[in-house]
Amino acid sequence: MNTIKFIGKHKTFETYYFEKFHFTFQNVLIKLEVQDKKLLVELEGEETNEKMLKIFCKLYDLLFLILGAFPRRECVLINGIEEDTGNWVRKYDTAGCYDETESRLCELSLQTINGYVLSRMADVHHQTLSSVEFIVCEYYRHVVTHHRIELMTHTIDGFLRHTAFYSQLLQQIKNKNPKRWKVDYIESVERLFKKFFYYHRKFNCQILSCMHIKNKHRFYEMIADTRNDFSHFLEDKKYRLLQESDMVYFIDLIFYADRLFIVTELLELKVSEEQVKEYLYILHDWIDELVNQRSDRIKSKRYQKIMRAKEWNTFISVWNKHETI
Repeated sequence: MNTIKFIGKHKTFETYYFEKFHFTFQNVLIKLEVQDKKLLVELEGEETNEKMLKIFCKLYDLLFLILGAFPRRECVLINGIEEDTGNWVRKYDTAGCYDETESRLCELSLQTINGYVLSRMADVHHQTLSSVEFIVCEYYRHVVTHHRIELMTHTIDGFLRHTAFYSQLLQQIKNKNPKRWKVDYIESVERLFKKFFYYHRKFNCQILSCMHIKNKHRFYEMIADTRNDFSHFLEDKKYRLLQESDMVYFIDLIFYADRLFIVTELLELKVSEEQVKEYLYILHDWIDELVNQRSDRIKSKRYQKIMRAKEWNTFISVWNKHETI
């Protein structure tokens, strides 16, 4: 009998608790629970250590998609012997800015993490997923933003092209125009962002308006022109992103849209809509602050707390000044 025991930290588990559950995948028993505000994962089976570790990495990828970051490895034991995870691929060390409670897409339960869902992970293009994991890892924070936005724009096509949704989209295009034989990149962007803008509209997020983008199509053009400019050096791309500060939040918007597409449409998991709403509101408030230096139309609970704290600190400062006069 071989075993793998993983203990990891993520801000989600500081306030979020789920009932312990277990399931079997490829003859390996997998258990998940929260202990002392940390995630505990255990695998038991007769398979080789190598295969057991591959199964764990598949589960680790799924957790990345659901949480928005890999749980930080605190301890990994293989057959009771601690593994030196310092030699693991750098993509598994997600940048700290993505370790956010609100970024969790789903409840963690047997309905969202089970053998069937792990088998469906084969439908997610591995190379593209690995690229995303690298783009948001701690090591890649030192890579120039222009290169990161270029790579992130390519993940849209990478994820969509290897799914049945791409074939369906291509068929719809051919039905309208039999001479068409491929999906244009901007059409891929529109399709992948479908679920993102469904929730954007449902919760009246107003992210585009705070970026001064008049409609969704212009938003798609900005992503497409940026990708074409950096990757193909094409001329006359008037909507491409020029400012690094703009590229930063476009990276996060694409990252979230990628995750929504995979989790809801490829893996067919039910999202926590309250979580989605709060995170989209956070994106709105963050972008509004960056672009417009405004904090008077806050939507998210997180920013409301931040503003209350600032107001309280200002009040205390004024009061203390008054007392010393």
